[in-house]
Amino acid sequence: MLKALLDSLLHITLRSLFALVAFLALVLIFISFTDFPRYEKYLLPLQFLKAKPERISKNLWVGSYLGDEKMLRFLKENGIKVVISLLDRDMYHERQLLEHERRLLRRRGFTFISVPLKPFVKDQKSLKKLRYYLRRYGRNRVYVHSYLGRIRIRYVKEVLNAGKGP
Repeated sequence: MLKALLDSLLHITLRSLFALVAFLALVLIFISFTDFPRYEKYLLPLQFLKAKPERISKNLWVGSYLGDEKMLRFLKENGIKVVISLLDRDMYHERQLLEHERRLLRRRGFTFISVPLKPFVKDQKSLKKLRYYLRRYGRNRVYVHSYLGRIRIRYVKEVLNAGKGP
């Protein structure tokens, strides 16, 4: 009886694993062959994971990628003129978002700066470049964002709290 129960659990687990792998494959195909910036706002699990924009100093906000309408409304409401994106060009979906955002914001007259930073990797060269831009544009209102606004933004906060920021 125990053997039969373990066998059935193994089959259920293997089926679940197969279903998960198939789902992830479909998501990768979706991301690769669609206009990701257009459909990104409908990927509800990701939308619930995104951090809200947070003001961390007089002229500096940090947060997540907001999408077209939300981004433009947020920038206008807070008088922000400079956007620094930490999206990584090596990640296909982030590269699509980066290029889309670059075109949108430059067309609207914003200063757009890309400082690629990989998730889970504290790249000192990129953080040094980010400190440079924060000092250079520190008198302006600046919004720094990554995709979800969590891990890479935590690195930005650590740099600023360590007294190495603007």
